Amino acid sequence: MRDLVLIVSLLLFFALSFLMIKGIEKLRD
Repeated sequence: MRDLVLIVSLLLFFALSFLMIKGIEKLRD
């Protein structure tokens, strides 16, 4: 169960980082 929480946390972290990078690229244009 603890491993599942860790995996979900990592996925959320990567998703947020991806969205932030996409948002910054849009703001540059």
